[in-house]
Amino acid sequence: MIDMSELKNERDGLSEFLRSKFQASVITKDKMLVITSEEALSTKDVKEYVKRFLHHRGLSEIYRVIEENDVIRITERKKVGKRKPEKKGIEPSSYDTLPYFFPKRP
Repeated sequence: MIDMSELKNERDGLSEFLRSKFQASVITKDKMLVITSEEALSTKDVKEYVKRFLHHRGLSEIYRVIEENDVIRITERKKVGKRKPEKKGIEPSSYDTLPYFFPKRP
């Protein structure tokens, strides 16, 4: 089973992609996708193909794929802001950083 509750517009595309790769019947129920096949499909194989689909559509930066107890979930990645570097030590005064000019001799 694949939980596609957070995947918005690509549900039909994902079901068609998985049908072509596994030669299995793919049934869409609300926000879930159920794959039934005569062959034994491992969840790792299905997860890899879901990740490939997201990569081909350019969505791998937005969504991630998680496997939990034979259920594959597609979730949005959390946006993490960049941290500002902390200042270490004391900033030198402008008097300390200016070059010393020697006076001109006549």
